Amino acid sequence: DLKNEVASQLADELEKRRPRDLEPRELATILWAWAKLRFVRSQLLRSFCAEVHDRMPEFNTRDIANVVYGLGLLHARDKRLLGAVCEHLPSRFAEFGRQELSNIMYGLALNRFSHTSFLDSACGFLAGRVRHLNEQ
Repeated sequence: DLKNEVASQLADELEKRRPRDLEPRELATILWAWAKLRFVRSQLLRSFCAEVHDRMPEFNTRDIANVVYGLGLLHARDKRLLGAVCEHLPSRFAEFGRQELSNIMYGLALNRFSHTSFLDSACGFLAGRVRHLNEQ
């Protein structure tokens, strides 16, 4: 199908580049798009996950949410990256919007990834904001 052909061509081009040469938004958007297309090229996905892991402080909240959401849709359970996300996020919870937090939780759930201290922190953070949440 045309979508997979285009995604495959993009992956071919990306394999010629270093993930380090991509901006955080580009990495996150590509991962999200692959997830929406259900497109996986395992080696390239692993290299993207490693790059996101190594550069996570450079990522804004939307980009982190898109990465975790995308990994969830792909059922790509990169334990190293997801664990690092769970360690990194509590210090930045106040920066995240409702949709971003929802997408992160959903992505982690799709991957059946549990991180007790992250969940404790998230529940504590969200408990005081329940009236501001919607049914998402």
